[in-house]
Amino acid sequence: MQHKTFEATTKKQDGKTYWVASTNHVDREGDTVDPLQMDLSGWVRNGSVLLWGHDYVNMESVIGRAVSVKQTPTELLVVPEWRKPASPTDRMHVALSLIEQGFAKAMSIGFRALEAPTKNSYGGVDYGKIEILEISVTQVPANSFASRNYRGRHAAGPGRTDRTVRAYAPAAITRQRNQGGRTR
Repeated sequence: MQHKTFEATTKKQDGKTYWVASTNHVDREGDTVDPLQMDLSGWVRNGSVLLWGHDYVNMESVIGRAVSVKQTPTELLVVPEWRKPASPTDRMHVALSLIEQGFAKAMSIGFRALEAPTKNSYGGVDYGKIEILEISVTQVPANSFASRNYRGRHAAGPGRTDRTVRAYAPAAITRQRNQGGRTR
């Protein structure tokens, strides 16, 4: 499975607050995904679960679900519903606090490529058809356009990249990439 992390953005549409879970912008690794090429059917069938940090093992890592999902040519949008803590010691208390205070404001898609990606001119790859396996809230964004604090549409599109930011990507991303994993 591969992951791509974005700093989560919120947008008001249809009276709902959407988080931007993914965009078509070039990320810090030089990669792109196409929101319209994302197959969400399995994820939706499984309850549109939202995880904390791609943790598939601990049941407490299930922090909510997406109650609404929208795909546009430039973004994958979700309306999260956070679960209530199950006990006084449930880590969800911490997760909610981090989300509400703006310390946890990145989203990440976990996906499987359904076709071979193609190399692009930014040093990464362009993913075509992918299957979304899960969406997580995480602390390390690879794409700053999925930020909760993002205001309005940025003028630059898929061709925008910041080589300086990419060069200083956290060592964990580099290690994960070298081991075949992806963060987005």
